[in-house]
Amino acid sequence: AVVNALLDRVAGMKAALGGITSAEDGRNLPLAHGLFLALSTILSSGKDPLPDVLPACHEALALSLEVVSDSDDPCGDDLHKGYAHADFESAHQLSAVTLNVNGGCLGTNTGFSRAEAGSESDSEERRGAQRIVVGTWLLAKESSLCLAAAVRTPEEVSAAGDRVLDCLTTLKHQGAAYAAMGALESLTSRAYALRVASSPRSWSSRLLSAITDSSTVTQSTLRRSSGYAFGFLALLRSAHAA
Repeated sequence: AVVNALLDRVAGMKAALGGITSAEDGRNLPLAHGLFLALSTILSSGKDPLPDVLPACHEALALSLEVVSDSDDPCGDDLHKGYAHADFESAHQLSAVTLNVNGGCLGTNTGFSRAEAGSESDSEERRGAQRIVVGTWLLAKESSLCLAAAVRTPEEVSAAGDRVLDCLTTLKHQGAAYAAMGALESLTSRAYALRVASSPRSWSSRLLSAITDSSTVTQSTLRRSSGYAFGFLALLRSAHAA
């Protein structure tokens, strides 16, 4: 029942985000992070994962990153249509030019701070934008932890680690990055327990490349993100424990 409710909520969240034409529309965005938290609690008690848990976690993380990630092309085709609203586009362009950081599909990494509290309509837009930003950040946080608790096989661990690294290297939210660090630490420990050391080595190489490759490093790569440090910390902690 929990998984079915979770799948329905994630689908509803994606549909709502795809239909957004203004920040005010975000006031009615359904939220799914609480269901992931409940499922994580169930899984941490030792219960075997239920069918469709892993796809739901991956879908939720992908959805979160499409909205608030700081990547070159964060928007998915299904969602981008609703993000063409002029207010969001101007926020995105401003952040890219003046702040040297990608504002995400909705300009959510920077747009909310630019919304001034004034008239009632301005307040409604701020509430809508805040629900979008906080809702997707919390979704990334809880679904990454749930994903780490649900994996069982080497293949699942490898795919989950790659997805969590996406969070660590593109999210500029301290709480979400910290949760992703915990998820990566759990996944690395799981990899060592399964005797799949190749996955942690791959993740470490990816992090090193991200901060040393001159073709990918930007001025804001390290200045604006603690995710890289969190990633190395998770890998080192797990290696020491193993």
